[in-house]
Amino acid sequence: MIRYYLLFILLWSSQIRAQSEIRAIVLDAETKKPLEFVDVYNDQNYTSTNSDGHFAFKTHRDMIKFNRLGYEPKSFSISALKNDTIYLKQSAENLDEVHLLDQDIYKKMIDHLDDNYSIRPYKERFFLRAMVARDGNITKLVDVNGKLERQRLLGDLKNNARPKKNYTLEIENLRKAEIREDDIEFIFPSFETYFDLSTLVISLADSTKAELKNYGDGLVKLQVKSSKSDSEAYLIINTQTYAFEECYIKMDMSDAKFEPNHNTQSRTISNIIHSFYDRLPNGSYVLYKSTQQAVLECKYENKIYNYVQRIKYLSSDHFSDFGVKRNVRADKDIFKVKTRYEDEFWNDQNQLLLTDAMQAFIEKVKAGDSDFKIKSNF
Repeated sequence: MIRYYLLFILLWSSQIRAQSEIRAIVLDAETKKPLEFVDVYNDQNYTSTNSDGHFAFKTHRDMIKFNRLGYEPKSFSISALKNDTIYLKQSAENLDEVHLLDQDIYKKMIDHLDDNYSIRPYKERFFLRAMVARDGNITKLVDVNGKLERQRLLGDLKNNARPKKNYTLEIENLRKAEIREDDIEFIFPSFETYFDLSTLVISLADSTKAELKNYGDGLVKLQVKSSKSDSEAYLIINTQTYAFEECYIKMDMSDAKFEPNHNTQSRTISNIIHSFYDRLPNGSYVLYKSTQQAVLECKYENKIYNYVQRIKYLSSDHFSDFGVKRNVRADKDIFKVKTRYEDEFWNDQNQLLLTDAMQAFIEKVKAGDSDFKIKSNF
């Protein structure tokens, strides 16, 4: 019996030793610029690079893969990795004009929306990060880990409407910090605003110019540019399923008027939404990662302050059978949620690493500099 017990201990300890943790950066092979939202995964684990291109990956497997639309995928044996920098090459893109391709592909995409994107309830786990910077300096940061049940992914095409109670939301872990230098209060949108942002479908208007190009194996890029502003958008469409796998929308709102917002007046002058969709074995496409960046101006006591709001969303375990116990309303301001800080969870969190600037901000908040009004839940 003792021998069997010792054998069990040896096997268990070997499993512990076999786990690898990799911290590295992913760069564009040509420009040497960091690549954000690169999928880093194997058949057991998954993570994504942050805006600095950094990632942390823990696994018991010896294989690691890298993938992002528009780039050639790479895979390595972990034991064979010799440095902490991975370069991805852009995939060759055939720039032949629209007449070489299916000119009705947009209409076919619309006709297949209900076939490709779930119109029935499903569940997912998510990680959400929202950050605000004023004049280049971070002032607010909130990270949320939780579970979500959606009634449907995309809204009705005509008005982008979803069911009134489209989301059941359970927050499991939350980290938030704020530094205020004056009495301006920046209001975060609600959770449902974030969940909705990345599920917009482009409608082609008469005032736009559309281009269709090949985009690698089985994909085409439908690009739309406005003739009246700097607004633009594109969809990467699968020519076999007629589903869009990537969506990019840049909205120019430089003519927007200031509107009252708590104790300030504010306006959004530009907004960029970039989202990615993946096809599951059941045939449904789901939103699995997205980023949004809005540039705003706030007017307070006859001064104008410049803000940038960035949001990142990662999801996994779609259509899994787990419970979602609502503990916060989806229409709640994300920063006003009161949740206990779990030190163990955030120390071990590697789904989306803090950037260097975010880490410095967290340390500044922890230091409790008396020159600032500081709020946090840690």
